[in-house]
Amino acid sequence: MNGRVSTVGIPRHQAAARPPFPPVMQLPTPATIQSLAGRAGRFFVPAAWSLLCVLSACALASPEETGGPEVLFRAGFDETPAGDLPMDWLTTNGTWTVSGGSNRVARQADPKLSGQATAALTWVNYDLRTTVVCREHRSPWGMGLFAYWQDNHNYYRLSNFGDQLVLVRCLEGVAEVLGAAPATVEKGQPWTFRLVLSGDSRGTRLRGRAWPSGQAEPAGWPVEAYDFSRLRHGGAAGVWCAKALCQFSEVVIQSADPAKLRAGEGVYRTDFSNGVEGQSPPGWFPLGGDWRLTGAPTPVLEQRAQDAPLTFNANAFCLLAEWSNYTVAARLRAVTGRDNWGFGLAAYYQNEDNNYRLYSVGDTLFLGRRTTDSGLTLLAQCPLQFREGKDYRFRLRLSSQADKVALKGKAWPADGPEPAQWTIETEDASGERFTAGAVALLAYGAVCDFDDVLVAKNREE
Repeated sequence: MNGRVSTVGIPRHQAAARPPFPPVMQLPTPATIQSLAGRAGRFFVPAAWSLLCVLSACALASPEETGGPEVLFRAGFDETPAGDLPMDWLTTNGTWTVSGGSNRVARQADPKLSGQATAALTWVNYDLRTTVVCREHRSPWGMGLFAYWQDNHNYYRLSNFGDQLVLVRCLEGVAEVLGAAPATVEKGQPWTFRLVLSGDSRGTRLRGRAWPSGQAEPAGWPVEAYDFSRLRHGGAAGVWCAKALCQFSEVVIQSADPAKLRAGEGVYRTDFSNGVEGQSPPGWFPLGGDWRLTGAPTPVLEQRAQDAPLTFNANAFCLLAEWSNYTVAARLRAVTGRDNWGFGLAAYYQNEDNNYRLYSVGDTLFLGRRTTDSGLTLLAQCPLQFREGKDYRFRLRLSSQADKVALKGKAWPADGPEPAQWTIETEDASGERFTAGAVALLAYGAVCDFDDVLVAKNREE
C-alpha cells in the first residue's frame, strides 16, 4: 500500500530550525476512523492514508460523532493521571502539568512565566524500516534512517559508519554513539535498516538492526540502548545519508505496540510509486542534499549529492510529512496573569519560533506568523475582551493552496454561542509561509488551562 498525499507546492523556509513539512497524507475512510474511535494507546505515528494520533489522553472519533469532519486528534485529559503531560506533548518553557479532579486540564502552572511557553504534539513509539542501496560514495560515508526528529540538532539515527552499524543520539548538536555492532555495508548491495523506539515519560528504549536485503531478518538486536533525554517526547521520522549517492526503495512505519498492529492500526508504507520522476516525493520534505524520484517504472527515492559532510547534523535528510488543511480548536482559561498576559493556539507548527498563531493580548485577538528570521509578523487583528478566570473557545482554520495559505480564526466566551462567521481572516502568500505542521498550546505570562483540544480536517465552506 502506498502512502497517498496531496500535492500542494511547498516553498522552502530557510529560517526554520525544523523545516515546513509538505501536506499530510489523506485520511482513512469514515468507517476506518469509526473503528478506531475510543481505542487507547500512546503513540503518534503515520498510519495508512493519514497521520493518526492514538493517545491515552485522546480518542479518534467518527465523523458522525463530530458532525461531519474527520478527526485527526482529540484530547480532553480527563483520563490522564494528574502530573506530567502525556509524553506525546513536547514542552518548551513554563511548567506544564495535568491538573484537576474529574475534569482535568493541561495547565501551564508557572506563575512567574515571562515570555511564551508552548506544548506541542509529537510522534512517539514507532517502528521504522527502510531499504536502501549505495551506488557511489566518498569517504567516510553512511546511510540509514532517523527518528524522534525535533530539529536538525536533536534526533536519533541508525546508520552504517565504516564497518559498524551505529545508533547515534544527536542532542543539542552533540553526537553520541549509544550502541555499535559489526556490519560491513558495501556499495551496490541493498540493505534494510530497522529501528524500534518505545518508552514512557521516563525514557526511551531503542533497538536497531540492519541486514542485506533478500536475506532473512536477524532475530536479535545487535544495537540497543535506553535514553533518558528530552528526545523521549518523540518526533518525526525519515531517511538519511552522507557523502553517498543512495537509493531508497521502501519506507515502512508502524506502531511499536504489537496489539495495535494486530488491530490494523498505525501502519504507513510507501514504495515511492505515487510521485513524479525528477521531483521530491509528495509528502516528504528534503533538508540538505539533492533528493528526487528516479528509476521508472520501478521508482526509488535517490539522494545524489556526495559532498554533504559526515558531521551528524549537516547531512542529507528527507522527513515524512505532518498535517495540513485542518482546523484546531480548544477551550482556554487564564487562571492568573501578569501584565500583558495572553494565551492561544499555534498551527502549522515547526517549533516554538516557526508557526502560525491565534492568540490574545489585552483586549485584542491577533493572528500572526512567527519565524526565526523575521520574528512575529501580525497578519490580522480584531478587538475582543479577555478576562482572567473566564473560559474561552478558540478556533483556527488553515488551508494550503498552491501559492498561499488561507487563515481564519475566531474566539468567544465558552458560555456563549459560537459566532456564525469567522471574526478574523487573512492570507499569507509570502516566501516565509508554512504549508503544514503540528499544533501547539501557547501561554504568555499567565497560569493557563487548556482543554477540549480537537484537530479535524477542514469542512467544505
